[in-house]
Amino acid sequence: MPALQFVRETLLDMRSPACWWRHPLMALRVVGGAAENALLPMLDRVLRPGARECPVCGWQGGHFRNFLSGDEVIRHCICPGCGAFDRQRLLVLGVRAELRTRGRAPEVMVGFSLSPALRFLLEHEGLARCFRCDIDSGDVRFAPDFAADLRRAPLGDGSVDWVFCSHVL
Repeated sequence: MPALQFVRETLLDMRSPACWWRHPLMALRVVGGAAENALLPMLDRVLRPGARECPVCGWQGGHFRNFLSGDEVIRHCICPGCGAFDRQRLLVLGVRAELRTRGRAPEVMVGFSLSPALRFLLEHEGLARCFRCDIDSGDVRFAPDFAADLRRAPLGDGSVDWVFCSHVL
């Protein structure tokens, strides 16, 4: 999201949990997180270059970027190189370890409530196409391949090699 749009929707909208005049402490946290994000490239050159490395893209630097929204600031969790969050980096490491022990990639995968970014990461690890399933096919943010309730997923026995289900239950 462009910076001006973020400011308008987060700091200047009175319905936002970080509205500058209604919730000044949260607004200060968001502004502080944004300022730190802007200074990270300089800080990485001056302080500790190479202290962190992203296993997804190989980026190296001192700090990951902060996640900013109107209701929370999560410090140092987003890779500046590829945009992967900590849970996505962890999943990629787990997938690589599993592939090393199995010796072959799965042919069919299903991801429940899997974001487009996470599917991209999985497919670029050399895995088969990952079909995305969500309970609501109308949510354009997730654009699933099919909609189903996880408790009654229309998958036959042995029809799927791997199932990804993170941040669902």
